[in-house]
Amino acid sequence: MSLPITVTESYLLDISNEGLEAIRAKMPLLERKWTWEKASEILAWLLRAWGAEDPILRFVSLFIPLDCVIPGMPPSKDDWEQRRRELLSLIQMQSQAEDRDQLANFVTELRFQSPSIISRFETWAAQAALPGWAQDVAAFKQFQKMRNSLLHAGRKGFESRVTVGKKDVRTLEDITERYVSLALFGDANIYQSRKRPTLQKTE
Repeated sequence: MSLPITVTESYLLDISNEGLEAIRAKMPLLERKWTWEKASEILAWLLRAWGAEDPILRFVSLFIPLDCVIPGMPPSKDDWEQRRRELLSLIQMQSQAEDRDQLANFVTELRFQSPSIISRFETWAAQAALPGWAQDVAAFKQFQKMRNSLLHAGRKGFESRVTVGKKDVRTLEDITERYVSLALFGDANIYQSRKRPTLQKTE
């Protein structure tokens, strides 16, 4: 029997020279809106994703910590309700008697829909303006469709033609790592390695 082992890069600390206080100062601080309990849950999901050997399982698992940190957009429900009332008034004034009630009932039954996860990520990425954020958004849209197709593949009669390559997994992993780090610590470069050079925020 053999056990797979993943060796991560080492980070050397010299306690004798730097002292414990200096080392504590190097530890990242959480953003105010997060608690260590909630952050640890998100980071635990990231660890689970890293530990997945199957590429499809790793791909799907990477969405969980990313979903947890994508901020919600302030709902514009008040504006939406105002527009719906205006539309009802317009129907009452302009519609013919025979279809007025049907149109009014249709508009009355409409429900406000929260922004999709894709639009929320796009807004967040644009505001954060990390290097290559537009490519991040395009990739996220593609990967979200792939994930939905993979999740529906278990349905009877559904033929899945989704293939997840190593490049897809690595790209999603990079996006997840950077944006989880940005959300929790306010810095997308908290997790540094030889494979990811330190990048500066763009204007």
